Amino acid sequence: MSVKWEPSQSHTSYLKRMLFGRKSEKRVGADNSLQGTLFDMAPEAELVEAPKEVVTYERKKPSSKSGHAGRNPFTEDMPAEERVILH
Repeated sequence: MSVKWEPSQSHTSYLKRMLFGRKSEKRVGADNSLQGTLFDMAPEAELVEAPKEVVTYERKKPSSKSGHAGRNPFTEDMPAEERVILH
């Protein structure tokens, strides 16, 4: 026994509103009394900077002989076509 699910028009409309509708963070009736604002905070005492650490290391500079020199050449059996485009 197979069951087919066919969405109703209201369900389809609801899903379209969720996907393509207006995006908002507003909440009706939300209690914001516990949430402060950015500028309500009292300034903290003098900030202490963490000590900085100097790290040095050595690396080998890549040579052009060991690396890939560029594009590989086309093989003879690969068809090549030249086109000139004039502006």
